[in-house]
Amino acid sequence: MKIDWREYFREFSSVHGGQPILYGQDKEKNQGGYWLFSDGWMYATNPIGPEYPPPENEEAHKKLISHYWGVRHRVLTYEYDMLKQSIKSLVTAQQNRSVALQVPQSYVQEDDDGKNRRLVRIQPINFSELISELQTLAVEIQHCQNQIIGVTIPEVDTYQFSPASVLAELEEVDMKVNKSR
Repeated sequence: MKIDWREYFREFSSVHGGQPILYGQDKEKNQGGYWLFSDGWMYATNPIGPEYPPPENEEAHKKLISHYWGVRHRVLTYEYDMLKQSIKSLVTAQQNRSVALQVPQSYVQEDDDGKNRRLVRIQPINFSELISELQTLAVEIQHCQNQIIGVTIPEVDTYQFSPASVLAELEEVDMKVNKSR
């Protein structure tokens, strides 16, 4: 049986707060670091892992979470500013045009082999979608600001795994098989 580490990482991400930030990277060498999640958990930049729980010290844990929300706020603010500028530029380009500007849009389509392929199609610009994206970013920025103001340690329902119980069950099944041989 083969483990799908990318899917494991996706599941890890959904349990630990979604969008991670890069943390602890050696910027001069552009290497190392971990993905830091909003609950303080970290995961190596390699999908196989390893993963690291947050610090046990409550103050260090809160500091790590505060760092996450500060960086996330800066990233979202940058994305917001870039999208706002793009919308303004597109509005200027659209003025005095008789048809909608045509823009590329990427999408994912599953091929016959079950693999996802990223494709591009050209379609008329949709300003409503762009404004909706901008509004979503604004809500996320506000959420970050609220988290920075009142840092709390979130409750996380992590997967509880007991190797001993699995191995005991395996031994029990194996003994039954060996008796019947």
